[in-house]
Amino acid sequence: MDHAFHLKKEGYRKSTIISRLKALKGLSRKADLLNPEAVKVAISMLPVTEGRKENLVNAYLVFCRQHKIPFTPPRYRRVERVP
Repeated sequence: MDHAFHLKKEGYRKSTIISRLKALKGLSRKADLLNPEAVKVAISMLPVTEGRKENLVNAYLVFCRQHKIPFTPPRYRRVERVP
């Protein structure tokens, strides 16, 4: 809950806070959140879209900034679909 309060102080919307907490909870099942390299490997192995991986990296990046964990985010870019 500490991270949720941090996000609220930073001005994130309630829906964003909920989705980021769910993302971090899912990542914590795959890797230790205090180990950035393990999280990078876990994200890279997930069978999800590049956009979802980008969202996971962004959620984890804010977590790392809060806890002062050095993290160099991998580069995932959303693939635009033709409507």
